[in-house]
Amino acid sequence: MNVKRIVVVLIVIVFGAYGLYSLPIKVDYEINTIRTVLGDNKENHDMKVKLTFRGYRSRKLLLPDKFKGSMFIEDREFKMVEFNIGTEEYLLGLPEGEGDVVSIGFIYTDSKFDKVAIGFHDEGSWSTKDGIIFAGPAEKREDAIELTKYLFESTNSLYKESEIR
Repeated sequence: MNVKRIVVVLIVIVFGAYGLYSLPIKVDYEINTIRTVLGDNKENHDMKVKLTFRGYRSRKLLLPDKFKGSMFIEDREFKMVEFNIGTEEYLLGLPEGEGDVVSIGFIYTDSKFDKVAIGFHDEGSWSTKDGIIFAGPAEKREDAIELTKYLFESTNSLYKESEIR
């Protein structure tokens, strides 16, 4: 009889702990990035840009964490943004004042969600030869490029690290 009680108590504890672990956590992350154009273009208009992620981070035992919420590029808001953390993901969102969800680009993050690179396509397609990238935390273009290469490699990106300049 005591063994049954102990088993029941252990099961309740395990399920309770998992329930607490997997509860969504409210987040408000700010990352200082560099916006740059990739490639050999010497006319880059590199600039410091603040990315902000506001929403919820959900944790799962055997799956990557997930972010759901809004993303801000400076003051430009994209709502309904959702992606797995620590992976390469397409980035979709609803621009403020618009009625349709659009493709923003793609996002690479590390599993701690403190490093990010976004391949941003405002118009048309994106390439490693002339694509816009936001990467941070970074203070200068060289830091952003190195971080982008690191995230591409660590997430097994479709893009090759050697293509990034």
